[in-house]
Amino acid sequence: MFGGSAGGSNLNDYWVLTNANGSGGVPEWIELVPATSKLPAARSGHVAVYDTLEDAMTIFGGIGQPPETWTASHASGVAGSPVWTETNLGAAGISSLAGCSAVFDTGSLTLVVFGGDNTKIVNSVFALFPVL
Repeated sequence: MFGGSAGGSNLNDYWVLTNANGSGGVPEWIELVPATSKLPAARSGHVAVYDTLEDAMTIFGGIGQPPETWTASHASGVAGSPVWTETNLGAAGISSLAGCSAVFDTGSLTLVVFGGDNTKIVNSVFALFPVL
């Protein structure tokens, strides 16, 4: 999990839920410290998708954020600390979006974004690729 809002201020912290299914022990939220100094800006209203094959999390958008994507390798923290990389500096035709939906296609490494709000409700689909 990345970012969000707490009492009116946006966050850029990074958390993972261990033993989420309860079979390896009691589930516990642990904050992970990224291994990179350049991090995504604090944000809320963004989307995040997780690629289980690559152990990578990609985030997009957020309230007042540019239409950029960031990907964290080692997202689970199992193989090391997460490493953030800005993977898409912005896409033509897309403005800042918040509250959208997203899915990740592992076959084409494509982040598919639907809808959202950029001061008006957006009813569009965007494909951002490749994100890794």
